[in-house]
Amino acid sequence: MKYLIVYANPNPGSLCQSIANTLKETLTEQNKEVILRNLYDENFNAVLDLADLNSFTRRDYFIDIKEEHAYILDASTLIFVYPIWWMGPPAIMKGYFDRVFSSGFAYTVDNNRLEKGLKGKRVAVINTMGMSNEYYESQGITEAMKKLLTLGLFEYTGLEVIDHKFYGGIYNSDETERMKILEDVKTFAQGLSHLGVDTKTPVW
Repeated sequence: MKYLIVYANPNPGSLCQSIANTLKETLTEQNKEVILRNLYDENFNAVLDLADLNSFTRRDYFIDIKEEHAYILDASTLIFVYPIWWMGPPAIMKGYFDRVFSSGFAYTVDNNRLEKGLKGKRVAVINTMGMSNEYYESQGITEAMKKLLTLGLFEYTGLEVIDHKFYGGIYNSDETERMKILEDVKTFAQGLSHLGVDTKTPVW
């Protein structure tokens, strides 16, 4: 069982970076094969343009997209780690979703029939947020962000969502609070490695 971690935060000293590292280290300690993709380090092109759209139609994807497709196809579980900025992902992560989850790969629609290209794979998301979880939940924002990804992207392409974690209040957190978050991430990764692809784990 292979794990693909896709990470987006330009700050190498961020909590997001520590979360991504903790995931990789914990899974590796359990003899799991893990690939960590840092979109900023990869200088990933986040802009979907007309050339991309034409390549999707031809099913002749550009080489950078083919590379990301190969990583996804080789993995049984995808984990996305990124901060919430303006109620959504950083532009580079949104661009990854736009370009990599391309038609003809992640899904195909022929004669109004949807074919889900990523069936049998699992996905988890871990987000950090500046304001508290209580604030986002009270405004209905947390649930909205879950639904946007779950219904609009993951379920549409056949991915089974196993968890979506939100860690809020990061701006005012201290070292002790951040260590607790990393311990929670470690526990999550330990449990994740024991789940089977077909396990029907509650989404939320």
